[in-house]
Order: sequence, then structure tokens, then C-alpha cells
Amino acid sequence: MTWARELRHLLTHQNGELRTERALAKFRDPDAELDQDEIDRADVGGKVRLGAPRVVKILDSLAAVVRTADAPVWALCWGRSGRAHWPETVTKLHEQKCIVIEPVQTDAAR
Repeated sequence: MTWARELRHLLTHQNGELRTERALAKFRDPDAELDQDEIDRADVGGKVRLGAPRVVKILDSLAAVVRTADAPVWALCWGRSGRAHWPETVTKLHEQKCIVIEPVQTDAAR
């Protein structure tokens, strides 16, 4: 999901431009470039090329995460007993790679 969000950022805020080698390595789709001439292939400073199969794969991956996480997250937020099962639900979502748990720095830790 993080990859898809980063791709969205690249497409939206950088006009699809691959500005670094890291972005090129991360988002380049060699399969979409198979029939392209060398000059039309992705490079730093060029545009990210998204083939239809890759877009469908990305969207399917996002849909799978949403299907897996939707009901438990809804229950946590709105269900009557959701908060009672908070640790188990969050752990399960983390194990299924639906969420990433990041430590939050409190004022006492600063």
C-alpha cells in the first residue's frame, strides 16, 4: 500500500517524473517497455510508464488490502465491542501487512 501511495504522489505532485535513480528503480516497469525503443524507455528525468497489466495488479493489491482491513477497522472505530479487542485486531492487521505500526514520540520522550 505504501508503494501505491508513493506512486500516487509521484504521479500527482511530480507529474509522473522520475527525478532520482531510486524513483527509477522503484517505479520502472520493464514489461511496459518491452516494445519501446531505447529513447522511449524510462530514465531519470523521464516519465513513469505504467502498463495496463501493472495498473490492474496494483489496484487488485489495494483492493485485497481494503477487503481484509475494512471490517476490522470499522469494528474498531464504530463497533460496540471493537475497542475491547483492539490489541488482537491491530496485531492481526499488522501480521497480514494491512497496517504498519510506527512508534509515536510523546512529549516525555523528547
